[in-house]
Amino acid sequence: MNILSLENVSKTFGIKPLFSSVSFGLDESDKIGVIGANGSGKSTLLKVIGGEEQSDTGRVVIANGKVIGYLSQNRRLIRSKPSSKPSLPEVTKRCIKSWSCCGNMK
Repeated sequence: MNILSLENVSKTFGIKPLFSSVSFGLDESDKIGVIGANGSGKSTLLKVIGGEEQSDTGRVVIANGKVIGYLSQNRRLIRSKPSSKPSLPEVTKRCIKSWSCCGNMK
């Protein structure tokens, strides 16, 4: 079962398309990396997944009870709004261990 799904997500910056029609699903045991040139939209994609920015098209689906979090380039914790609030230290601890994280926060 996917804990995170992206369905046809697109985002532009001005007139520059950063990414278009991105679709994928992640299971709880999946591990991923986001690789690309400077300015290619890696951080923006993570912000869209974390709910800090809206996509131009498509949708991000997070399984009930799951929280998406990542540490931005300036090490500020970004996380999605959970259905029930996890403790911030627990989210931070998990995110520091792996630059971006996706999981069940208690």
